[in-house]
Amino acid sequence: MRSHLQTIRPYLDFVKTLFGHLADESNRHGVPPDVLAKDYLSDRGRQQEFSKHIGQITGQINKFWQVNGPWLRGHLRQMPGLKAGLAGDMGPQPSDHVFERAGLYFDTIIVYDPLVHAATLPSEFLLNQDYYLIKYGIIQCQLRDLYLAETTPPIAYLLGDPGMLAGPSVTGPEPFELAWLDTVMLVNELYDTDFDSFSEVTQYFERFASNEEAVRNLARPEMFVFNPYVDKNPEAQWSFAQEQLAKDIWPNSRMVQGSRASLVSLVISGRMGQAVDILQRTVQQGFHPLVAAPASYHWLIQKIRLNQRHVSKELGIDFSTLATTNALLKQKNAWLGNVTLEQLVKLRQRNELGDLRAELNRNFDVLAGASLDTLDSRVIQVDQNLNSALIRHSEQIKELDQRLLSSLGITGPSLLISIFAALEPTIGTILPNWIPGVVGVTSLKELIRVFVEYSRGRRALSKSPIGVLWAAKKKDG
Repeated sequence: MRSHLQTIRPYLDFVKTLFGHLADESNRHGVPPDVLAKDYLSDRGRQQEFSKHIGQITGQINKFWQVNGPWLRGHLRQMPGLKAGLAGDMGPQPSDHVFERAGLYFDTIIVYDPLVHAATLPSEFLLNQDYYLIKYGIIQCQLRDLYLAETTPPIAYLLGDPGMLAGPSVTGPEPFELAWLDTVMLVNELYDTDFDSFSEVTQYFERFASNEEAVRNLARPEMFVFNPYVDKNPEAQWSFAQEQLAKDIWPNSRMVQGSRASLVSLVISGRMGQAVDILQRTVQQGFHPLVAAPASYHWLIQKIRLNQRHVSKELGIDFSTLATTNALLKQKNAWLGNVTLEQLVKLRQRNELGDLRAELNRNFDVLAGASLDTLDSRVIQVDQNLNSALIRHSEQIKELDQRLLSSLGITGPSLLISIFAALEPTIGTILPNWIPGVVGVTSLKELIRVFVEYSRGRRALSKSPIGVLWAAKKKDG
């Protein structure tokens, strides 16, 4: 019988053949994939040599997904469990720790292969195609073991393209038309205008002499966010957006050098188009939206808010769902994101996901019924609650350790570890002959009682959901 792993392995082998040596270098030296990709292409000889093979590489990528996409789509639909769709970015970013965070809550995270996006870039992106292929080739190699992990259901499920999940065609506006309507509503809020059509919006931005002038005339500057971690001033936000566009997206596009405000209009409509795409990738497919990029999340929220206000309150999405994923991915949280992928796989293979999800849900209860205005503050409260639980857990461990030390009359924890490791298998059978000389107990029965009590306490702590999470944390986390 055909299996998901048997189907996807040859493709991941192909990717490893192309980019595995670069992924090894990235891991060995701690160099982020995007930095390594740019460094690799900075050598003109390497860049030209790689460019010779781009057509063959993209052809192989597209061929695999054209052949195997339909079967993977059907297999995914039959899989049980709580599913989340990764959206809002071209592909998973290692710095977001999406799997280490969301993998502690969702059964399966659907990843739309970023190499397909890189292989089918529109013309304005093509001059950067080599960069995207190498960057995401490295990332896919780094995630290879996670894609191939033998867990049921799989932690991460790779698909070739959002369209592969689409069912029969439905009537209604095309995605770009939906984005235009959203853009009109958003511009009306941003600039306190009352436009009815996208053409009116286009004409409005032609009045501004520059993109900067368009930004200075915002009526609602607090909504104009591209990076929540820099200065909230709209001009600073726009400066950041331009830097990102010039660096990663349209470095060779005439729109970047445009003298009028065409780029501001384009970015606003582009963000609304992205929000439509996120909802089509996730909610419309029955997945929870998993949006790691803060700016993408911000604009998605704006779209939903505008649609609920002006179109319909029934959009098929619950704010508590968005709040859950936002809490899981919040960059500044102290309680997630420091679990290694290896530990995540072990947790899932031990079937501990249910208990972890129940523990997180108890903390997420505060998010139920959250409005957009209170969402972020409630997420911060969840973060604080879970961080406090981890701190309490570590304190309980220290208390048990100290109690054992006091009972045995030992002054240092290093000896405790040695004694416990040696004595654990022998409790109730034989006492190691070196114990009586180093501990202050006179009875074998008393010694066994002390260690049994300690062992039960530690095991109880370790089996709790917080204990499981604590044990999986990185040693330096």
